[in-house]
Order: sequence, then structure tokens, then C-alpha cells
Amino acid sequence: LHPSSLKRLAWDLMSMSLLAYDIMVIPFVSAFEPSQTGFLLGMTWGTLLFWTCDMPLSMISGFQRGKLTVLAPRETFLHYLKTWFVLDMLIIFLDWTALLLDGNADEDGVASDSGGSVTRLGRTLRTLRFIRTLRLLRVLKLKKIVQAIQDSINTEAISIIFGIFKIILCLIVANHIVACGWYAIAYQFEDQGMSWVVQAGMERRSLTYRYTTSLHWSLTQFTPASMEVVPQTTGERIYTVVVILFAMVAFSSFVSILTASMAQLQRMSSNESRQFWLLRRYLKDWNVRRKVGIRVQRYLEYAYQKQKGKVQEHEVKLLALLSEPLRLELKHETFSHYLAGHPLFYLCSEQARVFGKALSATSLAQGDLIFACGEKAKKVTFLTGGCLEYTLGDKVDCNGKTCSTAGGRDYMFEGMWISEAVLWTEWHHLGDLQAMTECQVITVESKQFGEAVQVNAPMWMAVRKYAERFIDALNGIDLEDLTDLTHQLFSPHDAIEPDDFAIQRDRERVDHATETRFSKVVKLLGTAVFSRKSSDLERENTERSLFSPPNSPRLAYPPSYPWAASKVVPTVS
Repeated sequence: LHPSSLKRLAWDLMSMSLLAYDIMVIPFVSAFEPSQTGFLLGMTWGTLLFWTCDMPLSMISGFQRGKLTVLAPRETFLHYLKTWFVLDMLIIFLDWTALLLDGNADEDGVASDSGGSVTRLGRTLRTLRFIRTLRLLRVLKLKKIVQAIQDSINTEAISIIFGIFKIILCLIVANHIVACGWYAIAYQFEDQGMSWVVQAGMERRSLTYRYTTSLHWSLTQFTPASMEVVPQTTGERIYTVVVILFAMVAFSSFVSILTASMAQLQRMSSNESRQFWLLRRYLKDWNVRRKVGIRVQRYLEYAYQKQKGKVQEHEVKLLALLSEPLRLELKHETFSHYLAGHPLFYLCSEQARVFGKALSATSLAQGDLIFACGEKAKKVTFLTGGCLEYTLGDKVDCNGKTCSTAGGRDYMFEGMWISEAVLWTEWHHLGDLQAMTECQVITVESKQFGEAVQVNAPMWMAVRKYAERFIDALNGIDLEDLTDLTHQLFSPHDAIEPDDFAIQRDRERVDHATETRFSKVVKLLGTAVFSRKSSDLERENTERSLFSPPNSPRLAYPPSYPWAASKVVPTVS
């Protein structure tokens, strides 16, 4: 069972609901001993059966190990045995024991009415009350569920609000538990006749009044308020002192966290308002035309909301400590989802970090011109959000005659790309590309892409074969049909041979196996220095030659493309 599946999520939400029920009900039932109702009996059996079924389900549920999700049955079973099995087994055993003792208590109650032992009944009820309280150990699981919910929050403001809600909820639960303990402490000592319950005449009052009075007393210990209920016995006095000491630390911490969170929310709101106020003041002071000012404000509002929705790289200062290769790999991971729409980049996904330097993300405002007809192309553009309009320009042949007329319009949506030909040959744009809405794009710079790919021999050979087929297909297109949207002319799938990339994947597996064996040897020797024999180097060179072009030196890129013969590109006007 995948840990992120809908079934597992629904089960976790149900777990959290039952944990919240146990936190509130178990202390209340243990302290006030309300009469048994159908609802309480049904919930007792329901929670017991739920947590009993949770054990085998947890044994087959996957878990995260670093970036990997482990779903192997043996691994998940061993992981559960090492983590939650002992606690779950203990609590399930106590739950069933409490249920059996509860049945015995009912039998003892009937016997006492017939002259049986009242002492035995009291002892059984105290044991039952203690076992029910131990069920609260299951609250340790609540931390994992709450952490998963908090990790799914993307915006900082909602995260702060969630933190405030969590603090308030903890304060309410703490007061509830203290209130139940305050009422229960009155019956734990021999001098019960002097307890605050007897002195205040609580035994004749309703259950609601007794609980609210205890809760009122609990709240007064966390705040400077006062009330008429005071401790009457030594045990109650000790309990009061302990609660006051806890309240001094807990309540002051709660107040400081709440104050800091509210101040942070206020700073975020005031900073946003000030920045947009300064923007409006700037546009007014410099007499910016109203039409341009509206475009600027609209785009900045859109870009600001987008930025708030995701944590930006510059905000995470720890990323500056990453090594350059790891930073490129992280950059590729953030973009790979959008590049995978192209079949070539999908097949190269495992090695796409090689050309991480060529990738960049950009936001566009409505009406921005990305490129114009006749400009020399430098990069491929992948659309990740918004809408772009492509307008085809006039194409002129070598004799200066117009072979096609401008006017054709195409619209690009998320997942589409344009100007792929610039990766494989010299290319000039054949039309205009303009943003119809606010957009986000990812670009692949052609020069850096070529330089990076040449470093990886298996990938270089596979990509070169794709480029040759791409150029052949492009040369077969009539001049008047050419466009920057080359995937409309022919499918990129037609230029791909899976066997070419199978060789690349085989080489990657060989490299991975070699690195694994080498690391094991280093670990056994207990040193990080390891000299490789000359025969190993010769064998490595021999293997590398199998994946490199025979007798072919490294080619410059550009102006002489390493992929295929140059394409004769029509002039444009």
C-alpha cells in the first residue's frame, strides 16, 4: 500500500479523528465516570476494532527512505517491527484487557447488589481506569500525521495560521486534561470527605456543571483569574502546585509563540501593502502612462501571488552549501516534470542533469514579445503555465520571392514547446511569439546544451542519432510549410529509436555497478584512498571506446554543430 495513496490518506484521517476522540473522551470517562450509553459503547468497540485492523495494515504500508518509497513486503514488515509494532501491540493488549475487566466489573456490580464484595469492585474499576488512561500512548502517532499535513502546506501564511491553530488546540487539550485530573484527584486519597468535590457540593450537581467547574478551575491556573474552588486536601494541594508550575512554563511559551506568529503575519501583510503602495507611487511620480501602469501592476500582482505559492531558491540559504553537481541535479529535478512532455527529454530523464546549466525559468507578462520573426534563435521554450500566441511570418526564398504569406496563428498551452530546431542546426525564427496571458516558461539554451551533452559519451551518441533523423525530417518539409512549431510538421517520436537509449541505460547500469563495487572495497579496506591497477584503466578505456564515435574528435558547438549537416534555413522578413 503506497503511503501517499488515497486509501492510506483516508485511513490516516480516520486515525487522526479517533485519536482526537480518545484524547478528549478517555480522561473525561476516567474522571467523571458517566453512565454507559449506546454511543460510548459503540465507540469503544469501534475504536478497538479499528486499531486492531491498523496493525496488519501498517505491516503492508510503504514508507519513505530518503527519496525512495519502499513498497517491498519484507522491507515494510521489518520497518514496522522496528518502529510501531511494540507500542501498538502493548496498547491493543491493554484495550482488550480493559474490555474484559469492564465485563468483570459489571458482573461484580451485580454480585455486590446481592451481598458480594464491594472492595473487589472498587479495585477492578481503579485498574480499568488506569488501563484506559494508558491508551493515550497512541497519541505519539498523531505527531507523524500532523507533520504530514504541515508538509503539504505550500504558502507561508497558511503555515503560520496552521501553527497558531495547533497552539490553541494544544492549550484547550491541556486544560481539558488538567480539569479531568482535578476532579479525579478528589477520589484518590483516603480523606475523600474533605475533598473540594464534597465541600463544594458537586456530587449533587449535574455532570455538565461538574465538568465546567473543573474546566473553570483549570483555566484560572493558566491565567491570573480566580474562583471560589480551592484545594482542601494535601493531595489536591500538591496537584495544584504541580499544575501552576506547568502552567507558568506552558502558558508563557504559548503566549510568546502566538505573539511571534501574529507579528509575523502582520509583517507579511504590511510589507506587501507597502511594496504595492511604493509601486503606485513610483508609476505616478514618473508619469507612466495608465495603460502601461495597469499592465505592470497586473503582472506584478500575478507574479507576487505565484512567488508566495512556492518557496523560492534564494529564500533557502542552505542551498548555497550544495556542491555544483548536486545543485545542477536539484535544478533538473525541479524542471524534469515539464520537460518530460518531449519524448527525447523523457528518455534522457535520468541523465538530464548533465545539461542542467542550460535550463532556466522565466515569468512573462501579458503582451510580452518572446521573439520576433527573423531573429536568430538561441533557445527552446517550454510552456509550463499560461497561453502563448504564435503568428507565422512571411518566408522569402533565395531569389527574394515570397513563398508563403504571414497570418497563420497557433496557440500554445501548458506542456507544449517551440523552436526545437535550434538545438540541432542554425535557425532563425519564422514568426512572432507573444504572451496572451501571464505565463511561466522553461528555456533550454542551445549552446550550453550542446557543450554539456558532449561530455557524456553514451548520451552524446544517442542524441546525435536523434538529431540526424530530426534534420533529415526537417529537410523533407516544403519551404512554405516550415514553422517554429516543428512538432506540427512531424512527430518527435519518429526520430527516436528506443535501442539508442537502451545502450545509454545499459552503460549507466554498468557505471552504477562499478561504483557500487568500488565503494564496497573502499569500505572493507577502511580507507578512502584506493589505487586502481593499470589493467583496470585499460579495460575502462576499452569500454569507453565502444560508446564513442570511432576516430571522431570532439566537435565545436556552435558554429559547427556536432549533430548533423547544417540545414539551409530560408530567409525571413
